[in-house]
Amino acid sequence: MNKLIKIIIVCIAIVSTTLSSNPSLFSKEGMHTVISRCEKANANCSSEKDLFEYGFALIALKSDGGKGWPLIEESANKGFLPALYFNVERYYRDLDGKGQKLDEASKFAGLTFKKLNAIGIGNWAAVDYLNMSFFYEEGFGTDKDVIKAFQMAKISSDMGDTSGKFKLLKMYKLGLGTPKNEKRSRELFEELKKTDYFKNR
Repeated sequence: MNKLIKIIIVCIAIVSTTLSSNPSLFSKEGMHTVISRCEKANANCSSEKDLFEYGFALIALKSDGGKGWPLIEESANKGFLPALYFNVERYYRDLDGKGQKLDEASKFAGLTFKKLNAIGIGNWAAVDYLNMSFFYEEGFGTDKDVIKAFQMAKISSDMGDTSGKFKLLKMYKLGLGTPKNEKRSRELFEELKKTDYFKNR
C-alpha cells in the first residue's frame, strides 16, 4: 500500500472522531483551505489544532513530510490529543518512512496517558478507550497489562465503537486478559457482519 494512503487511512481512523467539529478537514478542499489560511502572510497557525491540521494537509496534499511531520510533533508536544495518537502511529507503523521507533511511540503513548488522565476517565470517547487498550496490550507509555487492555476494549465496544468490538472479539478468541470464549467471539463477529466494518478490510 502506498505510504501516503496508509498515512491518511491511519489518521482518519485515529482522529476523525476527535475532530468531528471539522469533518471537512479530510476533504481535498478542506486541506487546501487549511494550507491557504496558514501560508498567508502574518497568518497565526500556532494553536495545537492549527499545527496538526496544517501538518496533516501538507503531508496528505503536498507529500511535504519535511515540513508537515515537525508541525504534527509540535502539536503533540502541546498536548493535542489527535496529534499524540498520530505520533504513536507514526513511530509504531513507520508512517514517515524513517523506520519503526518504539521508544518514540512509547513516549507519545505516555504523553497521551497524561492528557487523558487530565481529562478524566469518565469523559473519554470510545476511540480513547480503544487506544488505551492497545497501549496497555503493548506496554506503550505504561506497564503491559492485558487485563486492563481487555477492560478498555470492552468499554470501547460497549460505547458502540466497531473497532473496539473487533478488538474485543480477538481478545475473547485468544484469551487475552480474559478466559477464552469462542461463543462470545462468534457473537461479536456476527454483530460486526451487520455493520460495514469488514467492507474496506
